[in-house]
Amino acid sequence: MDTLQTLPFNISDISTKMAGQHGLYPGKLSPFSNCYTMGRPFTLDGITYSCVEECYQYAKATLAGDNPVAMDIMT
Repeated sequence: MDTLQTLPFNISDISTKMAGQHGLYPGKLSPFSNCYTMGRPFTLDGITYSCVEECYQYAKATLAGDNPVAMDIMT
């Protein structure tokens, strides 16, 4: 069975550009983007995030001890 058929998006809708050997996936519309929300927030350690990028930036701010920025990220 083709595993692409089970993905929660249509693989033909993904626009991919190639730069050297790296694939670039533009914007929030690509499921390969850190900013892709899929309409499905996720919860990690009791905190709900809208996308991977929000989780990453929040973790960076809290690890740096910058709580005001961490709160800004979550809003």
